[in-house]
Amino acid sequence: PPPTNLQFTTVGTDILEVSWTASSSAATYRVTYEPVGGAETVSVASTTDNPYTITGLTAGTLYTVRVYGISNGVESGPLQGDQGTTVAQPGAITIAPADVTVNSIRITWAAAAGSKDSYDISISPDTGVNNPTGSVTAAATLEYTFTGMTAGTEYTLSVTTVSGGENSVPRTATQRTGKYHAYTFYTFYYF
Repeated sequence: PPPTNLQFTTVGTDILEVSWTASSSAATYRVTYEPVGGAETVSVASTTDNPYTITGLTAGTLYTVRVYGISNGVESGPLQGDQGTTVAQPGAITIAPADVTVNSIRITWAAAAGSKDSYDISISPDTGVNNPTGSVTAAATLEYTFTGMTAGTEYTLSVTTVSGGENSVPRTATQRTGKYHAYTFYTFYYF
């Protein structure tokens, strides 16, 4: 009989750890995996490891994993399940000095590894901000400008990767807007 009770015990951006309840007759197991609707199946040579860790996967991607029991050279039917890897965070957020004014901040960021559809942008506090949330497609220039901000205020800016309806952990940065400068005006009298 095939093994039973497939479990995904660890899920990361590039790994899946799977475990199962052993078959009564199997001496070893064969593990296969493939992206759902994607590339050809990758087969792992027979293993006695349970749990088994699959590495080198792509972040934010749904995989089909199958486990076969092997007894006396005969392979059982598969125990099968689908599981997605974790969506990777965006890369570092960059804020150049020239991109900070008294009422706006422009941010850029590096692309996330693996699969991604878009990036969600947000800011805190968001009081008075004209565009406190936004979305940028993964194929676009990775930049966003917040406007309508308050001078001399510190903000937390967040960028989250979105892939297949799943979100990464946000990447954040803090930045203070510029301040207005006080000017003293003098009146000169000429006689």
